[in-house]
Amino acid sequence: MRKIILILIIGLAFFGCDEKEDETQEEPQDWEATIDLFETYTATVKGISLLPSEWNGVANKVATAIIGAFNNATTTNPQKGAFRTAFMDQDVVIIVSTTVKNCEVKDNDFRTLYLRLNYLDNANIQVTLKNAILAMAEETEGYQLE
Repeated sequence: MRKIILILIIGLAFFGCDEKEDETQEEPQDWEATIDLFETYTATVKGISLLPSEWNGVANKVATAIIGAFNNATTTNPQKGAFRTAFMDQDVVIIVSTTVKNCEVKDNDFRTLYLRLNYLDNANIQVTLKNAILAMAEETEGYQLE
């Protein structure tokens, strides 16, 4: 009888204590936020298939980088005017994802700017954004930074 009880206890120890998977595991989602930029301009930032922890702070990083690029643009050439032109209709969408190039403006889609999530922390992002926004304003085909 003791052997049977011992076998039952061992069996319960192996099969009765299945650990449940962590039900709070993050799932990728799509996100959206409107950001205030320079002067009275705004844009929409969309995070595509990002975890909540990845999305946290993305809209603010994008806004800070664009505002910094605008503030560093020179007034002696048309750089600040290009920023105003690119954002004047308040319809620019900035797509942030882990699967896009570092920075890209696709042909014939000059109202959308694509940014790679990990590029938001790059030291050169303001220079890159300035060039991308100039391409958007001038409708220059196929700007991209690999």
